[in-house]
Amino acid sequence: MLDAGEIRTRYEAAAQESVKWMSQLQKAYEYVMPNRANFTIKDRQPGQRRNTKQLDATAALAAEKFSSSMQQLLFPSGKHWAALSPGRKVMNGELKVSIPEIRTECQKWEDLFFDKLDHSNFQLVAFQTLLESTISTGVMLINEGTANEPFIFKAIPLAEVSLEPGPHDTVSNVYRKYKLKGEVIQQTWPKAEISNTLKNRIDRNPNDEIELLEGTVLNINGKPNKQYCYFVMEFSSNEYILYEERPYSPWVIIRQKVLAGETFGRGKIFDLLPFINMLQQMAHNEFVAASFNAQPIFYSHASGDMNIYNARIQPGSIIPVAPVAGGGQSFGQLPIKADPTYTQLTRSDLVRTITEAMNINPTLPSAHEPGSMTATEVNARQTEWVRNNQALVARAIYEGPRQIFNVCWQILHRFGLVPAPKVDGDHIKVDFISAITELQGEMEVQRLAEAQQAFQQILGPQMAEAATVYGMDVTKIPTFVLDKLKVNPEVIQDELSKSKMMQAMQSQGGQQPPNAQPPQGGAPAPVSQ
Repeated sequence: MLDAGEIRTRYEAAAQESVKWMSQLQKAYEYVMPNRANFTIKDRQPGQRRNTKQLDATAALAAEKFSSSMQQLLFPSGKHWAALSPGRKVMNGELKVSIPEIRTECQKWEDLFFDKLDHSNFQLVAFQTLLESTISTGVMLINEGTANEPFIFKAIPLAEVSLEPGPHDTVSNVYRKYKLKGEVIQQTWPKAEISNTLKNRIDRNPNDEIELLEGTVLNINGKPNKQYCYFVMEFSSNEYILYEERPYSPWVIIRQKVLAGETFGRGKIFDLLPFINMLQQMAHNEFVAASFNAQPIFYSHASGDMNIYNARIQPGSIIPVAPVAGGGQSFGQLPIKADPTYTQLTRSDLVRTITEAMNINPTLPSAHEPGSMTATEVNARQTEWVRNNQALVARAIYEGPRQIFNVCWQILHRFGLVPAPKVDGDHIKVDFISAITELQGEMEVQRLAEAQQAFQQILGPQMAEAATVYGMDVTKIPTFVLDKLKVNPEVIQDELSKSKMMQAMQSQGGQQPPNAQPPQGGAPAPVSQ
């Protein structure tokens, strides 16, 4: 067991490193997610308004739409975003097992995995985690439930988290400091061991909030398959409430982009923060200008001169001025020119910049062309989106679906629901499917079709078929197309069935139909098209 004092020391160092990000993250969250802007303002009252600095909703709406698009790309609801299939050694014949049986078992385990996942709160937590990753870092905690409901997902606010870096820009250790009502500690962790001192405190006041430190530390000197130390301790006493040694870390850290030497991510919103700040200021100026026009300032003659230190210059105010020599109008409107037109034009440019940078609705027609896009145009726009976001999606798949699948698979194994603790690629392999990978598969099939069309255009219809047979192994084309289009394995013929079918087709091809007549005059038989 790791020493609690040592863990506390490591947390303090990680927390000091996190402080460097607090001011910038606070500003970004106030503009985009004000309800979670607790980086420099810790103690807030329930029901307190938090969006006082959010004058323009462009960035907030863009972040939500972008997160929804990413969720549909990575974790499409109602679909399997990970596919299990026989591993390399199975397919190469190194293991004396039946490939059809392994494929059937893989499909059974895959269905079990997504059945348990779909009956959890995964989709809700995934959206919140991806939303925070648009600013910096999304943090998801996957705890164990029961055999019937094995997964408990939580979206952890980034303001509560401190991180320690691992090798190759990964995150090794995660710490979360927060408060929890004492009476729900045992309900949250049924295996928790509460000290007598803490128990007496909870018994006296069940609603008293206990400050906790929760996290996972990698112990490289620990026993195999027990190197990740998950713990919950009371912060004030450094006493463990829960301590478990596991073969996996329950934390999933999702970052869109990471600079070398940094642990926290830099999302699209973080990079756009100067433009968002300027947009908020423009919105403020526009509102002030509009207010001056809607509620102009009036002046009125008074007996004394105007005190510039006490006069309030704001829309709708009336200020006293000294009478003008020779008379004149005693009451009138102060000639202030407030034209919001210029700020509106500048705001439009900033809104367009932020919207384009966030790449909202990449595959849908724009507002001025509803319903006017053909399937080819939609596919072209999707292809362009893939080209512009390949690095982003590749990283998101690595830190999102891959890590989530590994943790959930480990939990299923601990409950005895799947046979192996890991999907190693030798016996079983997993492919992660998203709208991006599906689109890439469709593009490869489209290239195959384009090659056939090129044969027809260059060689003519009669020679195209011969060119296809000469240039391609036509026996592999069906498997290639089915694989790229991710067709359900249950409807795919196994190798033995394919062999029998080919033998039957060759046998029928060698027999002449009874009503067939030989071609007249030695003319060649027509080539079927």
